[in-house]
Amino acid sequence: MAAASSGAIWSGRDALAIAAVTPGRAMSQASDTDVGIDLSSAATSSSAARILSPRGLRYFLTTPAARGLPLKSLALAAHLTALAAVLETSDVVTGLVVDGHPELPGAERLVGLYLNVVPLRVAVAPDVLETARAALAAEAALLPYRRCPATEIQRLTGVFPDVLFNYAHFHVYRELDALEALDVVDWWYFDHNSFPVTVEFVVESFPDQVSLQVDRDPQAADAEVARALAEGVEAALAHQSLR
Repeated sequence: MAAASSGAIWSGRDALAIAAVTPGRAMSQASDTDVGIDLSSAATSSSAARILSPRGLRYFLTTPAARGLPLKSLALAAHLTALAAVLETSDVVTGLVVDGHPELPGAERLVGLYLNVVPLRVAVAPDVLETARAALAAEAALLPYRRCPATEIQRLTGVFPDVLFNYAHFHVYRELDALEALDVVDWWYFDHNSFPVTVEFVVESFPDQVSLQVDRDPQAADAEVARALAEGVEAALAHQSLR
């Protein structure tokens, strides 16, 4: 879809609402009415990494299937819940990494930079599952516009979220188990972006390994923000698992 047509969704009243609650807006457009994280001071550590606790992990891996929710939606809901706690508001916006591969047979095997980032606004509920359903609906509503360039969205709204959420499930690596002439003993990945804070869920090729990584730009985001978001995600899943 062309950016000119898809960009129309960001230019109305919803876009103004996105601007009003964008995390970190105080960094460049401070005012008494801004709602944002204080991203001003730097610290030595640039990330807060977690392997989800056994209780949270069991809930993460079993509940969505039982409730008809994708794993991604629950992960996103936990992130939104943590972000709402840090922002002290239930109306939050996060940058969401979306896939823009063409909808053609075999497109998943195309190599290229098909990722984009769009703002996702969700009203966070006390119940994580309710938030997950709201996040799933909000993401579905954005699908027709997922290829609208982030730069165009920023031009239309004047701001852009400083907190990015990404969900990665490397299920294709399961095919490596079928290789007979090659033994895979380890693998790793590396990525980098220009967002002050990145929250990333990674489902490894083995089902009992889910990692949470919160990275920050030391020049733009305080270490306490990364730590609070990582702890908040774990707390959201642990709290829900006790319900």
